[in-house]
Amino acid sequence: SLDGALYALEADTGDLIWKYFSEGQLIGTPAIINDLIAVPVADGGDSKIALLEKNGTQQAACRIGADIRTSLEASGDLIYFAATDHSIMALRIKPNGNPDEEWIVKTNEDDPHPRDRAKAC
Repeated sequence: SLDGALYALEADTGDLIWKYFSEGQLIGTPAIINDLIAVPVADGGDSKIALLEKNGTQQAACRIGADIRTSLEASGDLIYFAATDHSIMALRIKPNGNPDEEWIVKTNEDDPHPRDRAKAC
């Protein structure tokens, strides 16, 4: 939600189970990966992917360095998303829940695979 919170509700009753405060805006849809909830958090130019346990507790996060304005897509142990810096990125979520940048493509540069940049996480 735009109030910066992700809400888990009981499907049958709509009762609140837990609430996660993100310190930013939740623009895109979260994804489920490796029994974790991956949440895109827009934060004024330095978004993060927050990885939550099923009870809403943040287990890990990865700062991206640009804003994420898309939903997340998950396949296997990878999360895919686009950012406002014209990049498409994949993060691999390890079995312990820690994210690692798998690859990045810059769609507006002559070299779409920048080799001299530091990985996001």
